[in-house]
Amino acid sequence: MFNKVGQVIFLSLMVFVVILVGGCGGDDDAGTNPENPQNKITQIGHYYDQGTSSNSFAVVNNNVFLIDGLQVLSIQNPAQPSLIGECSTPFAVADIVIQNDIAYMAANNYGLQVANVQTPTNPYIIGGNYSSLHGAIGGIAIRNSYVIMGNNSNGIAVLDISSPTNPDSVFFFDTPGDVRSIAIQGNYLYVADGDSGLQIIDISDILNPNIVANYPTSNELRNVYISGDYAYLSLLSSGMAILNIANPSQPTLSSSYDSDGEVADIFVRGDYAYLADWNEGLSILDISNKTAPVFVEKWNRPSDSDFGTRSVGSVFVDDSYIYLLSDLDGFYILEFVP
Repeated sequence: MFNKVGQVIFLSLMVFVVILVGGCGGDDDAGTNPENPQNKITQIGHYYDQGTSSNSFAVVNNNVFLIDGLQVLSIQNPAQPSLIGECSTPFAVADIVIQNDIAYMAANNYGLQVANVQTPTNPYIIGGNYSSLHGAIGGIAIRNSYVIMGNNSNGIAVLDISSPTNPDSVFFFDTPGDVRSIAIQGNYLYVADGDSGLQIIDISDILNPNIVANYPTSNELRNVYISGDYAYLSLLSSGMAILNIANPSQPTLSSSYDSDGEVADIFVRGDYAYLADWNEGLSILDISNKTAPVFVEKWNRPSDSDFGTRSVGSVFVDDSYIYLLSDLDGFYILEFVP
């Protein structure tokens, strides 16, 4: 039989054990995210818009420009993105790029729409060219005083925007396939040409473009992102390919990565590639070694009973956050801590 001192010591030890075991269990539960077990991605903010297309958006300063018509969100407080301005557009917008407070918006089958966004709370249409395109849009980019638009089976359209209120069609340039997206670096235009792979076009003379290389792909090439000496290719169900383009006329394969979903968009920042992996959400890869990409983390929203899986179609990354567009679900702001 314990004496009083022994009883006190025994009870104290039991209380200590209970607290220790209970405390450990509580900490484990608080730190576990079943979707992201490594806890490297945190959702910071969300703007719900069931009508938002996941095709494209633009981030400028503390504002996000969505193409549901034209909507402007303030992300001054990233935890609470808020709608601060909007305007209707003559035609549904497929892609957008912004330069010097002017938004250039491409519309399937119609052409180019131009809006003044100098005052984000009051964007308004200032001009357009509605006879320049016939077919689906495959990307939009700006080089000097020209807008270049992918026009699907019709190739590339070039418009003079020296007068933004009155953009003028300059010429069309055909490609072997169906243009899905475009990117510009230096004197070269990189064209995701659907089943015809990657076309690399010398545009040092914008009025006389010249295809200098073609890189065939195993699957439809949906998107292309250029960073330094490398091109990152979105190959839908075949994942991502990394090409060395140090010599644009002779692209070579550095590596490939087969993702779980269908890669619709890619953004590269630093040593990481961010993949909009459609129904599989966002995947992040370490690409510090271009010959051997390594999976780091993924993030996805749960399925919705009314609309099914919310597909992530567009991604952009800055110094602070990851920005995503999801079909039927709107705009997300995430934070990634390697």
